[in-house]
Amino acid sequence: MPALICAALIVLLEGLTFAMVFPVLTDYTQELGGSVALAGLMFALVTLPKVVMNPLWGGLSERWGRRLAMALITLGTLTGSVLWALSKGVLNGVLLGGLGWLIVSRVIAGVFSAQAALSYAIASDVSTTAKRTASLGVLGAAFGLAFTVGPAVGGIVADETSAQMVGWVCAGCQGLSLLIIAFGLRETRPVGDGGRAAVETVGGAALLGRRAVRGMLGVILLMTVAYGVLIPTFKPIVEDWYDWDVRQAGWALSLFGLVGVIVQGGVVRPLSKRIDNWRLGLAGLMMMSAGLVWIAAHPSGDGVFIVAMVLLAVGTSVAMPAITSMLSHEVGEDGQGVGHGLGQSATSIGRAAGFGISGVLFAYGAAWPYWAGAAVGGIALMVLIGAGRPAGSRNDG
Repeated sequence: MPALICAALIVLLEGLTFAMVFPVLTDYTQELGGSVALAGLMFALVTLPKVVMNPLWGGLSERWGRRLAMALITLGTLTGSVLWALSKGVLNGVLLGGLGWLIVSRVIAGVFSAQAALSYAIASDVSTTAKRTASLGVLGAAFGLAFTVGPAVGGIVADETSAQMVGWVCAGCQGLSLLIIAFGLRETRPVGDGGRAAVETVGGAALLGRRAVRGMLGVILLMTVAYGVLIPTFKPIVEDWYDWDVRQAGWALSLFGLVGVIVQGGVVRPLSKRIDNWRLGLAGLMMMSAGLVWIAAHPSGDGVFIVAMVLLAVGTSVAMPAITSMLSHEVGEDGQGVGHGLGQSATSIGRAAGFGISGVLFAYGAAWPYWAGAAVGGIALMVLIGAGRPAGSRNDG
């Protein structure tokens, strides 16, 4: 099986485990005696460890090879899912209460959730510069598909059975990932006789010393902050503005994910053959910011709001693979694992900041998070313009 397809399947399966938890974690936390605030903290416990651990796992994959590192982190996230499933029953009262074990399960998930970073590194290993944007778009489409169906699957499983069963379903997905790693994924980062990668690697500190790398990481962070305001505030604004119920809000979020699948899986590839990454990144950031402004302006009518949301989805789906491809070029062939780990760290920081900012600003008015997101998107656009058109932006294919 081609390495890119294996990586995309792993991203899809791990993305499903991430998205299935969205509609369930708060209720499960309260069921075990916790609060809504604690549930919010547990989302952070999954996100924040990635800031440190993603570059670390990326570096280890440079030394040990991608397959071994991918297998270890998937075993780790599978352990987290099993602990989730056992928190209410078997483990409740064994050293910790059920809520304590649920917290442990989320910390373990955060420490080992580096599948996206290593998959980006695998895609970069097997793709030429000319085709890298399209390859990274395939991975983005896989995550978009997971985001499209994952929340619905998690909600259905919890509703029909229990929140504990969501953990077992997640563990099943991770078990499938292990089978793909064992029997489908070939090594894309050969390891020499000394047990180290055949090619010398570049460390995170050295990469952060490069101005172009810092610029791309800054754009990724700012962009993630900008569109990160959507998730925590979407349900309240559509309920208040358009009188949508939970089902309608869920379908709309699924549409957002579906647009990402279509754009990153089918549109980015032909675009990247005609337009260089820098211009694609600029166009995507402009569309993203325009979509946020449009939403903030409180569009009249459901249909107009959906068009604004689709514009936001298209913008993010065009910009992210283009900017990630530029980052991949700037870190060089000897820094793909660490470089993509740093990229995922920037994404994690941006996501946490976007969630936090949106919650604070929402108290002052439903539109404020979107005005702020548009402003941050504008800053990201200025940073990318200021960085200039790097050599890594050209797709010579």
